[in-house]
Amino acid sequence: MTAIGLLKAINSFSRCRIGVIGDIMLDHYIHGAVSRISPEAPIPIVRAEEETFIPGGAANVAANIAALGGKAFLVGVVGQDSMGKQLLKETKDRGIVTQGVISLRNVSTTHKMRIVAQGQQLVRVDREQTHPISVHTEKELLHYIVSAIKKWDVIMLSDYAKGVFTQQLTKKIIALAKKYHKPVIADIKPVHASYFKGCDLIKPNHHEAFTMSGVEDTAEAGPVLQKILASRVLITEGAKGMTLFEGSKKHEFAAHAAEVADIVGTGDTVAATICLGVAVGLSY
Repeated sequence: MTAIGLLKAINSFSRCRIGVIGDIMLDHYIHGAVSRISPEAPIPIVRAEEETFIPGGAANVAANIAALGGKAFLVGVVGQDSMGKQLLKETKDRGIVTQGVISLRNVSTTHKMRIVAQGQQLVRVDREQTHPISVHTEKELLHYIVSAIKKWDVIMLSDYAKGVFTQQLTKKIIALAKKYHKPVIADIKPVHASYFKGCDLIKPNHHEAFTMSGVEDTAEAGPVLQKILASRVLITEGAKGMTLFEGSKKHEFAAHAAEVADIVGTGDTVAATICLGVAVGLSY
């Protein structure tokens, strides 16, 4: 594709509507400075200077889609707690449609707090529940998906193994996508790999690919996963770039060297860009 053709495709992202279904979480950052060590324990004392909240997990995929100009429809669950309210505010502020997000009383919003000083992450504190959603919640999510799926160009399944993807719900979503001829891109965790058989593309990182395939070589893992999951496979490898396995073909994409400040959510950015590219008709 020519540079002009690519720019034309990117400029068309604004007409894309992507359904993003998955585990929603909130990334919470406390930035500060360290000037001394605590007298209570051999740990630094961080003087807090700034606090930020960023959509994480499936919500980060949706935020990336919105940042690239597309329209994201977020589907998942949050708790009826302060972090759940903050997460909904952050997503709405970014123009993400949240009608498919269910707030539950008996659920704590998945929340990851990172304390950063002088650009260095010192500690991360996770609050999360990982048990599967109830049958009732599953039905509610499916009801919304059925009502919205005709409007979507592509469906993104973002699995962080926090409970949204039950086997039954995942199979039903994929079946609906096939019924309405909607491409399905999936970022999956090894524990649920079998649920996602038949997607148009799965996007594991190399650690996940090796775990799911049982081999520790990208060139071998790709074809194994293609066969197991009946899908195209894109394996991301950090500084080594990415490799796409499509049919009998293998496409390697090099990464360009850059100074990296924060790797959090890079896989979500890849997923969001693929969804928009497929939505405007680009090849995988």
